[in-house]
Amino acid sequence: MENALTLYQLTDEYRALLDLTADPDADPESFDAALQAIEGELTEKAIAVASVARNLEAFADQIDGAVKSMQARAKSARSHANRVRDYLLRNMEGAKISKIDSPYFQISIRRNPPSVIIDDDADIPPDLCRVIPARVEPDKAKIKAAIKAGESVDGCRLEPGSNRVDIK
Repeated sequence: MENALTLYQLTDEYRALLDLTADPDADPESFDAALQAIEGELTEKAIAVASVARNLEAFADQIDGAVKSMQARAKSARSHANRVRDYLLRNMEGAKISKIDSPYFQISIRRNPPSVIIDDDADIPPDLCRVIPARVEPDKAKIKAAIKAGESVDGCRLEPGSNRVDIK
């Protein structure tokens, strides 16, 4: 089995060969042969690494799908549990039972705390009110469009993004 180089090692060798292009003493034929051999290996490794990235992205998508499915099942289970609790409450109240003891837990009917209901025409004094300020935040999409249209937006600028590998 031949000693395969990593993508990192191949990249370093490829760069070293490219640096030799400036060397006037380098043999052009042997240089071209070595460059083509490494370039082929580099391409194969890059394709393999890109395949791994795509497989990991597909795996992440599968996990996201499973999470959504499990969240839907959890919501359904909670809804079912609430219906069962309502059923238990109606039947305990109907039988006039306020408490049941078991070795696993205790079941009892409790009164919820009172809720405040405010009529539409209520005149509430200001000292019983709270102020919730409106939230204002910059709209980056609009700022980007304005700058691209040639407008100057104080304190804002466009910076080039970093590079990324696109695998389609």
